[in-house]
Amino acid sequence: YEERLFGERHILVASAALQDQLVDVKRVDDLAGLPFFKDTNHSEWRAVIERNGGNPELFENGAYFGDSSATLNAIAFGDGIGVARDAIAQHFLDNGTLIALPFEAVEGPFAYHFLCPHSRLNQPRVQAFLHWLRQEASGA
Repeated sequence: YEERLFGERHILVASAALQDQLVDVKRVDDLAGLPFFKDTNHSEWRAVIERNGGNPELFENGAYFGDSSATLNAIAFGDGIGVARDAIAQHFLDNGTLIALPFEAVEGPFAYHFLCPHSRLNQPRVQAFLHWLRQEASGA
């Protein structure tokens, strides 16, 4: 049995420490002077910049990291901006370490699924776990 729980979106986020510097930002290219951090495993950052009418070349010189968690930490604690997978960034957004910037997101290629052998699907503990996952996913 397979059930898709939720997908993910790539969003533009910034360190909360930059909040005062972001007040006058109207266009995505207005962010080009800030430290921009990228994940080498994902090129969706280009799509997010382009979707919002920006020029990705203005953001080429930022630092690259080989892992989504390292990229998020660099954005959050390096006082920068970047594109993050919303499902992974949610904890930082919830605790106020990161802020989501008011730009359009891009759907990502990944999704989260529940997988289970059909023979075990009707077991009460499996049903309870699936019910919990559905509730959690509905808020994602």
